[in-house]
Amino acid sequence: PGPVVGKGALDRALAESAPAEPFENDGIRFLEHRLQSRKGDDPLARSQLARLYLSRSKTTNNASDLAEAISAYQRLSRMDPARAEVHWGLSACFLSAHRFQDALASAREGMRLAGADQKPAARLVYFDALFATGRYREAELQLDSASLQGGDAGISVRKSRLQAWKGSYASARSELEAAYSDALAGSAPPSVLAWFLTESGILQERMGNPSSALRLFLQALDGSPRYPPALEGIAALAHVWDGDLEGADRLLESSYRNGGHSGVLLDRMRIHLEMGHEGTADSLKSAYFAEAKADSLSERRNLRSLALALSLTDSSREDALWYAELDLKERPTQEGYDCLAWVFYLRGSIAVAYHYSLLAMKAEGREPGLLCRAALIAWHAGRKAEAASHLEAALDGSEGRFTWKRKRMISGMGRDEIPHRSGRVLELLTAHSH
Repeated sequence: PGPVVGKGALDRALAESAPAEPFENDGIRFLEHRLQSRKGDDPLARSQLARLYLSRSKTTNNASDLAEAISAYQRLSRMDPARAEVHWGLSACFLSAHRFQDALASAREGMRLAGADQKPAARLVYFDALFATGRYREAELQLDSASLQGGDAGISVRKSRLQAWKGSYASARSELEAAYSDALAGSAPPSVLAWFLTESGILQERMGNPSSALRLFLQALDGSPRYPPALEGIAALAHVWDGDLEGADRLLESSYRNGGHSGVLLDRMRIHLEMGHEGTADSLKSAYFAEAKADSLSERRNLRSLALALSLTDSSREDALWYAELDLKERPTQEGYDCLAWVFYLRGSIAVAYHYSLLAMKAEGREPGLLCRAALIAWHAGRKAEAASHLEAALDGSEGRFTWKRKRMISGMGRDEIPHRSGRVLELLTAHSH
C-alpha cells in the first residue's frame, strides 16, 4: 500500500506552524503578580503557582520551571507540613527530577496525612512513585484500592500505563480512550489533549496499526503544532515501518528544536550511523553528552541513557557501568536490571549479565526489546533453549509489525510460502556474533 508516512504526511508534520503558547503562562503571570503584591503571603496562590510550574516544565521540558516548582512545594511543606496535597505535589516534582527515593518518601507522607475523602487521590500519587521505583505489585494494589474507592480520569490513565507495561495494548488503549473522552469533555488544554492522542498513537503502533498511529500523531500536531512527542512518534513510523532514515531524522531534528528531550540526539545518532554518516553521528553523540552532563539535574535524568550510550565503546564501559549501577540503586526497576545486564554483556561478563537479566525477567511486563536482549545474553550463557523461548516471546509481542511487513514486502508470495517464524529463531540467534 505504499509507505506509512508519505510525503504529504511528512510535510504536514514539518509545517512551520507557530507553536501554541503554554496554557500555563497566563496563570503563572497572574499568580506571580498576586504574590508580589501580597509580599508572598498567599499560600493558596503559591500552591497553584507550584502546580502550574510543574505542569509547564512537563510541557516545555524546562528545567528552571521544575526547580521553581520544587522550591515552591518545599516552602509550602515547611509552612504547613500537615497538608497532604503539598506532599503529593512534591512527590510529582521529585519524579520529574528523577529523585525517585525522595518521591516515594513524599508519596508515603501524603498517604499518611490524607483524610478518608482524599485517599483515592493519594493512592494515585503513591502508585506513580511505587511504579517508578520497581514496586509493581504494590503499585497495582494501590490502583485497585483507588478504583474501589472511586476517583477521576487519573485512574484510567494509570490503568492504561499498567496494562501497556503488561503488554495488554488493547486494554491500555480502551482505558486511555475513556480518559481522553473525559479530558475532551472537560475542555482540557491542547497540550494535554495532544498527550492523550500521542500516547494512543504509540499504543496503535505497538498493536501493528501504523496508519492509525499516524492519524493520531497528526491530530495531536493539528491541535498542538510542533508537539515534540508526536513528531517523535511519526519519526518512529518513518524509521521502523518505512525505512525512511532521512525523513525520520528531519522529524527528530524538529522535535529537538522545539523542546524535545536530550535523548532525541541519541536517536538521531543511531539513524546517521545507519546512513553511514559517522562524522555527524559522532557530533550528535558529543552534543548529547554535553547536554546530559551539563548539571546534576540533567545527569540524574539521563543515568540510564548515559549508561547505554557509553556502553557502545570499549574505552567508556567503566563509566557506563558506574551510571547503570547508580540508576539501579536509585530505582531498582525491571528496566534498571535490564540496562545493567546489557552493560555487563557488552563488557563480556556473561555470567554476571545473565544474573541481572534473570532479575529483569522476574517482573510481568516484558517488552520485545527486553526479551531480545535477554535472548542474546542467555544464548551466550549457554542457555540456548531459554534464548529461543525469549526470542519467540519477543516476536509474539511484535506480531502485528511482522504480519504487516510480510504482507507489504512479500506481497507476491503465497502465505504458505512465507517461512514459519519459529524456524527463524535459532537461525537468528546462531547468526548473531558477540
